[in-house]
Amino acid sequence: FKCANLNVYSLNLHFARGHAINEVFAVSAYRNLPNAHPLLRLLQPHIQGIIPVNVQARSVLVNPERCAFATFLSAGESLQMVHDAYFKKVTYQDLLIPQDVARRGVEEVAGYFYRD
Repeated sequence: FKCANLNVYSLNLHFARGHAINEVFAVSAYRNLPNAHPLLRLLQPHIQGIIPVNVQARSVLVNPERCAFATFLSAGESLQMVHDAYFKKVTYQDLLIPQDVARRGVEEVAGYFYRD
């Protein structure tokens, strides 16, 4: 069970939500905002490393020919199925922090780091 839970966390929550989804916003910001735009200057420290890290992750970790996730996390051929099943459930509302906190039921937890 711990290995399966680690697979789901590593692939879906860490890679997909932490890297892949954020890359969409980073690429869009770099392509559409001029260098002097105040929004790009605010986002720059947060998005500057996303694209190179994701390029390396796609070439090494989730590459179909040499998939490190499949090797180290024992996901095998089910890796793509796990990833696809996760993204069938994800909606834009899942990316909004107040709704995510309420959905997980942690709005009343004192000192909750990601809400306060």
